[in-house]
Amino acid sequence: GLTFPFYGYTMTDTLVTSDGTLAFSLPNQQYAGPIGRCFPTGEFHFFTIAPFRTDLDPSLGGAVRYGTIDGGKTFVLSYEQVPPHTGPAGATYTFQVLLHDDGRIVFQYHDLAALPGKLAVGLQRSPEETQQIGCGSTTPIANQLAITFQPQLNAAAWLSAPIDAGAVPPVTQREITATLQWARPLLVARQHGRIEITSNDPIRSVLVVDVGADMLPPPHERLLILPGKPDT
Repeated sequence: GLTFPFYGYTMTDTLVTSDGTLAFSLPNQQYAGPIGRCFPTGEFHFFTIAPFRTDLDPSLGGAVRYGTIDGGKTFVLSYEQVPPHTGPAGATYTFQVLLHDDGRIVFQYHDLAALPGKLAVGLQRSPEETQQIGCGSTTPIANQLAITFQPQLNAAAWLSAPIDAGAVPPVTQREITATLQWARPLLVARQHGRIEITSNDPIRSVLVVDVGADMLPPPHERLLILPGKPDT
């Protein structure tokens, strides 16, 4: 019921597994549950969203429901009191994932039993590009927690540090100038980037400087009037 931007693509359909995963690609083979414990996923190579990827079994109880709310702006997928396929008697998990039409992804956790050892939470564009919140029973999620992923511009579109290399003699310092420029954000939210400095310093060979910028909408935009067209 809505279009959802994800890693530069626009999605209109999704696959839903009983095991706490959405996918915008077909499984590599007949789906038979999670392969492996952590990211990357083995059952889907591309475009997966995993609020609670583990071996769940709705045939033992609970429900998996979905719907579109907010006038077609948000898709909600709810796992409600779903037990694990094998695990402690009485253990169930209740959580949601919300996909907003501006690209935001929200994981919401309501009522979780003890976390299973085979668990992964995060996103995957490809086996080489993942964002993992956690893996296994130490995954940092808990009841009443919400995690929001917000689309980000490529930092190269708004952040530049033109010095590729240089030398700093002992007991001296050198300035490195970074330039920030406005770019139209995917949505109005703080953009995050970083400058990484690699050197032969024996104590700290890599120094990372975090950079943030609020890309607000322009206060005015120019309206072009085409010849022969009414001024509307």
